[in-house]
Amino acid sequence: MSVRHFNYTQRKRLLHADTSIALSRRAEEVSFDVQLRLGNYEFPGNSAVVVEAYRQTSLRRYSFGTAASPSPRDSTRLDGFPDVESLLFRVKIIDPANGKLLAEADKIKPVDPDGGERPSLLRVRSDNLSGEAWKLAFEDDHPVLVIEKSYGPYQSLLASPHFRWLVLPQLLRSLLKRAMLEDLDELLDETSSSWQNAVVRQARVLTGMNPPDGDDEQEVDDWITSAVRAFCRRHGLAQRYHADVFGGGES
Repeated sequence: MSVRHFNYTQRKRLLHADTSIALSRRAEEVSFDVQLRLGNYEFPGNSAVVVEAYRQTSLRRYSFGTAASPSPRDSTRLDGFPDVESLLFRVKIIDPANGKLLAEADKIKPVDPDGGERPSLLRVRSDNLSGEAWKLAFEDDHPVLVIEKSYGPYQSLLASPHFRWLVLPQLLRSLLKRAMLEDLDELLDETSSSWQNAVVRQARVLTGMNPPDGDDEQEVDDWITSAVRAFCRRHGLAQRYHADVFGGGES
């Protein structure tokens, strides 16, 4: 197993594939469980393991013992967070002698056994948008689809054919544009579970091509357009929208 380093600090990259966080529900209480696979990293056995749960400016830190025997030292309840469903997690390995950060895995999405794994690309929530029907926001660098709350439960709008046919292609385009700001090698890393990697993998399947180097903006834009158009063709969005609106096939 290869372990990547940052060149200037020799800090190890803790892969998402070696971290697993699951929510646990009991009555009104929500807590979390962590499984870590640290054997291949050769951390000093007494290295401290810390798990952080966060959303925007809210953060709570939990001690998980040492790298030799990671386990929670206190309760892992998630009381006090306004929206447990939107939490992300961060795992840190710290040298206890000097507090130096030895390794880190960030933006870990938990699995909810009661609701299945959360969407890899988009979270969805409702809010007052003062006239906008929807917007794409980024919270903790994770994409969030925000729906005008006066429409009622957002699930009804998501199920609308007009919303799917008109909005989904633009969401895909916006996500790809944002993702392509990342380093190309990182985007092609098959071990990463980030939303950027997930949306680029989807586009690679749609186009049959890897993304171009980000130095040529026109090539990047052409590749994104090819992915969006392939997405529309695969799902027959133009034909289905025409049928929904006009009651017949595309002219």
